[in-house]
Amino acid sequence: MRQHGVPELLEELRRQEVDVVVGNCDIADRAQVQEVLSECQRSMPSIKGVFHGAMALRDSLFETMSFPDWQLNIKPRVQGALILHHCLADADLDFFLILGSLAGLIGTVGQSAYAATNTFYDAFASCRKNLGLPACVIDIGKVEKVGYVAENRDREAEMNFQGFDSLIEDELLALLKAHITRAFSDNDDQQTITGLRLSPNQPLPPWASDPIFRNVLAAVQPGVSATAGEGGKAIAARDRLKLADTPELAAEVICEALVQKISRLLMIPVEDVDMKKPVVAYGLNSLVAGELRNWISADLDAIVPLMELMNSPSIESLAGKIASVSKLVDHATVPEEKDEGEQQSLGRNE
Repeated sequence: MRQHGVPELLEELRRQEVDVVVGNCDIADRAQVQEVLSECQRSMPSIKGVFHGAMALRDSLFETMSFPDWQLNIKPRVQGALILHHCLADADLDFFLILGSLAGLIGTVGQSAYAATNTFYDAFASCRKNLGLPACVIDIGKVEKVGYVAENRDREAEMNFQGFDSLIEDELLALLKAHITRAFSDNDDQQTITGLRLSPNQPLPPWASDPIFRNVLAAVQPGVSATAGEGGKAIAARDRLKLADTPELAAEVICEALVQKISRLLMIPVEDVDMKKPVVAYGLNSLVAGELRNWISADLDAIVPLMELMNSPSIESLAGKIASVSKLVDHATVPEEKDEGEQQSLGRNE
């Protein structure tokens, strides 16, 4: 707790004559939560509001994630919210505020479980609203200088690449105050989204290619289709692959698309990506490689095992492999791959 400044925060609150009681419990354990709430009800005024800001992270690819790792992400957030909901069912609450994340809307690399908790939050807040109970989730993007992102520079760099806009601490506090004081009482929407910005005549961030933002995109940039970031390039690559009439052309189209994608994933200039080098030469870790493989599957209609992707001798070679298995390629134009023994046999026969 000390490294996150909790003692200093408590001292500051007490200087402002705020009575603070700190109760230690596992938020995912209903009995422990009920015990803390009961103690608060005995020693303090009625509970009138809830902030739910639990978070535990252990990033990994979904396919390699263990069940304990999944639970580590899920329990404090999902079960914690449900436990607070049930334990305070009879409380006359003015607010039930949940700190969520944009990960539930646009996803973040290696955080499928975390993204799932945020999608749950959005639905949970809607459920409470439908029951006539107070609820709001604030989907936060990036907060400058304070909090998790400020303490994890790698995550901040990734969010910058994804086009997340920033909040400052005072803006976040103003949002919290507005919800507590019911400044948005005329608005029935229980979800507040921060950190996404589209500006007229400005390059579109990668997340804007998602069809769910189509109407927002059309309002900001009339006449612009909802293909953003590399979206337009991905569609062009698909179309060009379908038209490729030689194996060399198919591999060339894929290689160009791979170079563009790697450039965007790693935030390096396109000209610095050498197709003669393997993808691992650029520091591609397993999480980013998983993102690349998912893109290959979704946009190039090809299934490439993760280890094969990581062990490919060059981007050019990987492009050839993708061309040989892509459903977008007319495989009548792509010769079958021959193993080394068969190639030697053919060489002797020549």
